[in-house]
Parts: sequence; C-alpha cells; structure tokens
Amino acid sequence: MIQRMPPNKAGKTCKITSSQQITLDRPAAHQRIFLDLDRLHGTLAIVRLNGKEAGAVLWAAYRLELTGLTRAGANHLEIDLINSLRDLLGPHHYTGPQKNEQWGWSYSGYPEKVNWMDNQVRGTLKTRSYAYEFVPFGLSEIARIVYEE
Repeated sequence: MIQRMPPNKAGKTCKITSSQQITLDRPAAHQRIFLDLDRLHGTLAIVRLNGKEAGAVLWAAYRLELTGLTRAGANHLEIDLINSLRDLLGPHHYTGPQKNEQWGWSYSGYPEKVNWMDNQVRGTLKTRSYAYEFVPFGLSEIARIVYEE
C-alpha cells in the first residue's frame, strides 16, 4: 500500500511495519528464494522472516534473498519501512523529475554544478509550485516471493 503521510511534527524519521502470514512451498534443493519489492517508497526497508532478520533493502533492484529462513507452510513476514526527513525539511514546493524521491541528485532539476539560483537559470525553472508536494511513503502494491534456479 502506498500512503502519503504529512511530515512528522517531532522532526524525526517515521517507521511503519507491515506484516503478513504467507504460505510457501518447500524449494527444490537447487532453488533460491527471494523477496521482490516492485518499488520502495521509503529510504530503508528492514525485512524479518519468522522472527529472524533477513536483511535490509536500500535501493533498486529492491530484492532480498530469503533462502535458509523459509519453511514449508506458514511463514511470518515483517517489513519495517523507514522514511527520510524529505517531507519535513523539503523542498516542499518542488515538482521536478525527482519530486517523489526520498533523496534526489538535484532538487532543482539541474546538475548540482549549475548555479540554479542565477537569475537566468532560475527564470527557466518549471519545477516550483505553490502547492505542498510530499513524497509517497509505503510499500508498492506488488511484493512477491520468487523461486529461482
């Protein structure tokens, strides 16, 4: 589920935990098992399976190996998703290409070496809005368990 959340008024990062019982088949001897998250709307995801930490997901390909932690039948999957201070600290009116990113390479739409505060450059920017722009926070609709040879 993707959520739009207001900035944390305490000035701290926010964490949400999503958990679900999943049923898994016993893998063949040569198979490996992965958790694939289609898209991560957060800075960090910490994954636990059956109470044991499986690892952390920080960037694309949003994938984590679960081999060795799974059991045939019922398994308890938990994902802690942690956001950044992007919604709290801003920029709050940026509408450019990285507007939905937790951390972008440039919030001006220009490479960092360009002085985007220069009047000639600033006059060409189409990345500002009077509306507040917050980044999505949550897990995408698609999270799947993948068995691979």
